[in-house]
Amino acid sequence: MRISQLVRSAIMVSDLDRSRAFYAEVLGLTDVFWSGELRDPTVWHLLGSAEGSNCRAVIVKAPDAPSYGMIGLFEISNPQPNALRERDAELKRGEAVSVFYCSDLDHIVAHTERLGGRITAAPVNLVHQGRTKQREMGIRDPDGHAINLIEWDPENESRPELTPGNAPA
Repeated sequence: MRISQLVRSAIMVSDLDRSRAFYAEVLGLTDVFWSGELRDPTVWHLLGSAEGSNCRAVIVKAPDAPSYGMIGLFEISNPQPNALRERDAELKRGEAVSVFYCSDLDHIVAHTERLGGRITAAPVNLVHQGRTKQREMGIRDPDGHAINLIEWDPENESRPELTPGNAPA
């Protein structure tokens, strides 16, 4: 058996326009891979939504990036699904967290709450095996989806997971 890289995460949202603005302005996912309405019974089956419900969707990605690792935003209405939970900082068992490299966490801090999201863990240098590494932070989008951001230029050929970090002072 073979499997590809992650194609996309599908996130159920309460307000497609608000979520699209959040992912575009906070995370820079401005390229639209696909956008439209989904009304086929197979969609209701795959999304676990009620028969006859309405679904608007947009799939976004980083500019000039390949068509994988994307975020699909799905707004289901008539009826709208229940909310996931309160948008607290504590992660729950079974909860997915989207992880992104980001060249500037200060941009994320400046825009997250203004666009309806919440900072759950302010930027901090990760300490791993006694070594200080890159800054990371946690946020939740307007519907509570957890996102971890690693401050590392996505254009950099190396990855922070492969770098040793700085020795303790």
